[in-house]
Amino acid sequence: GGLYCESWATISNSIIWGNRANNQTDEMAQVDMYTGATAPVNYSCIQGWTGVYGGVGNHGHNPLLGLAPDGGGPVPNEPYRLLPGSPCIDAGDPAMTFEPGVSDLTGHARVLCGRVDMGAFEYGMGDANCDGQVDLRDFGMLYNCPTGPDAEGFQEGCESFDFDGDLDVDLKDAGRFQRLLPFI
Repeated sequence: GGLYCESWATISNSIIWGNRANNQTDEMAQVDMYTGATAPVNYSCIQGWTGVYGGVGNHGHNPLLGLAPDGGGPVPNEPYRLLPGSPCIDAGDPAMTFEPGVSDLTGHARVLCGRVDMGAFEYGMGDANCDGQVDLRDFGMLYNCPTGPDAEGFQEGCESFDFDGDLDVDLKDAGRFQRLLPFI
C-alpha cells in the first residue's frame, strides 16, 4: 500500500488566465480540482469563471495584462502587469493588510491606493493621487517625496514613487517616473 494525502490550497488575490486543458480555456482548465474538492477561491480573476467554486469577490473579466508602461524593472519586461482600466486594480481582499516593506514580485509596494490588487504585480507606480493617470499632478506630489542617503524610508503617500523597491525615493526613481509622463 501507499500513503494517500489530500491537501488544498487557498486561492486569493490571484489572476488565473490563459491555461489550456483538453483544448479548453474555461474555468475547469484554469483550476483543476479533484471531484468533490472545495478549495477556497476568493477575490480572484479566473478565466471562464462561473462561480462553481464559490467564494467571494471573484470574477472572470479580462484582467487586461500587458507590458509595464515604464519599460522594465527587476523582472525582465514585466509581462504580466495590469494595464489601465483593469478590473483587477484595487479588487483584492479589502481586509488584506501587509507590514511596511512587503512588496510585489518587482519589489514595489504591495498595496498602492489603499487596496491590494489581484495578481502578482501592484498597479499604480507613479500615480500618487490614485486617479488612474500619471500626470503633472503626480509630479507635483513627487517634489515632497525624495529622501536622503541615510533615510529610514519615505513618508506616507510616496510608495508609488519607489520604482526600484529600495524603500527610498531618489533621483533614480525620479528618472523612472519621468518616463511615465505623457508628452505634453
